[in-house]
Amino acid sequence: MITIYHCYGGAHSSVVGASFHLGLLSSPEEATRQALETLPYFDKNDPRELGQIHLLGRLEGNHPVLAVGRTNQKALLIRALSGVARVFGPDDVLFVDTSTSINWRMIAGGILSRRLNMRSAGHPLVSQGTVRAASQLALLADQARQWSHRTKESPSQEDVAAPLHFVACGDQTRPRGDRVHWGQRKVIYCCRDGRHCSVVVAALHTGLLPTGRKPTGQELDDLFSPHPSGTLRYCGTAQGGCEVYAMGSGGHKPLLMRAVKSFVRSCYPHHPLPLLIDTTRMERGKIRLGLLAQARGGSRLGRQLIIAGIVENYHQFEAMANDTLNLLIRPRLDPQPLSPS
Repeated sequence: MITIYHCYGGAHSSVVGASFHLGLLSSPEEATRQALETLPYFDKNDPRELGQIHLLGRLEGNHPVLAVGRTNQKALLIRALSGVARVFGPDDVLFVDTSTSINWRMIAGGILSRRLNMRSAGHPLVSQGTVRAASQLALLADQARQWSHRTKESPSQEDVAAPLHFVACGDQTRPRGDRVHWGQRKVIYCCRDGRHCSVVVAALHTGLLPTGRKPTGQELDDLFSPHPSGTLRYCGTAQGGCEVYAMGSGGHKPLLMRAVKSFVRSCYPHHPLPLLIDTTRMERGKIRLGLLAQARGGSRLGRQLIIAGIVENYHQFEAMANDTLNLLIRPRLDPQPLSPS
């Protein structure tokens, strides 16, 4: 099982909770200000790297324990990493939200230390607050450890404590027989909503949309379906066994991209990193107007504008899909083709 401790900044409560989980701190009494200084990543994360997942250690059986800062995008992060875990699997994932244990000293000290770069003022305050929160964090870590020893049966709602979110990845969203190339590079196209631009390029990549002619409105309409941001949508397997996906960033592209890449790097080191392709630059003109219309309740008008914009600029979508195919056949592929910044 993979255990991910998460909080707003990923520098304090999540690090301490993961440290209790790993036994780096054996009891709340051991969580002194001096002991906190020895913990990896405590009050050391760069705020510009939110979403970067840190591997704090592994339990017996090589089960990783991670910590991450996800700002206020808890649902987005859980959806995205759950989807990635189901693709790379088969380990189950337990998300542990430590933000329920923080106090005002940790909030104020964290803002001073990490956001305002006033470490001399913020560090003593956040350390004092963390010492006060140690009992709650130790209890939360104990609950997480107990959960990790349970069977792989699907959890019922009443079995899961509020801060714990369990994702069973053994039950895949597609038949396991469809995955014949587990070591093959995977491609994830990303746009703001994950329903339009990324899906169109993915469909071109997998041959679901025609090349050499513009698609009809119905062909495009058949592709569009509502998915919450962060959902990893399987779009098909391209020639050569490359699995193609689409995902919506919800306007938080840097955080999401860092989280996905660092998660795969930490938990699946023997798999190639997914190729992350940003399609948000296609969201302009009529497409942009259509997205704004949909956001304001004009679903029908927005859909018509989006389809018109895609048809009008279809050659650019084709070019992006071709560029990705060319990247995949290069003998040496940049492991990080998309900068999260």
